[in-house]
Amino acid sequence: MSTTMKDKKYIFGLGTGRCGTVSLTSLLNLQESSCFSHEMGSKPYLSWEKERLKIFNHLNLLIRNDKKFSGDVAFFLLPYVEDIIKFLPNSKFIILQRDKEGTINSYMKKTINRNHWMDHDGCKWNKDVWDKCYPKFFSNSKEEALGKYYDLYYDECKMIPQDKCFWMKTSELNDENTCLNMLEWCGFEDVKYKNFISNKGENK
Repeated sequence: MSTTMKDKKYIFGLGTGRCGTVSLTSLLNLQESSCFSHEMGSKPYLSWEKERLKIFNHLNLLIRNDKKFSGDVAFFLLPYVEDIIKFLPNSKFIILQRDKEGTINSYMKKTINRNHWMDHDGCKWNKDVWDKCYPKFFSNSKEEALGKYYDLYYDECKMIPQDKCFWMKTSELNDENTCLNMLEWCGFEDVKYKNFISNKGENK
């Protein structure tokens, strides 16, 4: 049975990165009639500076698939939330938040020899295709810039209409009751839970 545009529900996952977005995507895809991508196929399609044509092209792909529930989970969607809501008014947003220290430490380990959060000439740090996806800060260190990114990210998340948001701590992806509540809030029926994240992963 085909799903009409009127019936479709659109769900987007937000979070700084290094906060469980892959696990969230897997949990959403576990539900019936779902099609969710992670970072648009794990490619850095969108820059922090708005590229509206690209986001509208991606949203049109979501509209055209035959699943009742569609969306994407990606840190770089945050600057486009207003555009998403205008284009898809019934959109909902799951906001994942890991503790600040854990997020910074994880990114520091993940991005050795790279720095996505400060403008640089490629001498001290390598240039990277993901650089465009993050905001830039004047800071004394990469770690300080990461802290500013974390604060900015969640301050901007608070500007989203909160009736459209479900906030979760990364650790709550381990909590079945919280996950089931989130899935029901999204509109799923006969919700299913599987633990896609481990405590060990919290330290990565």
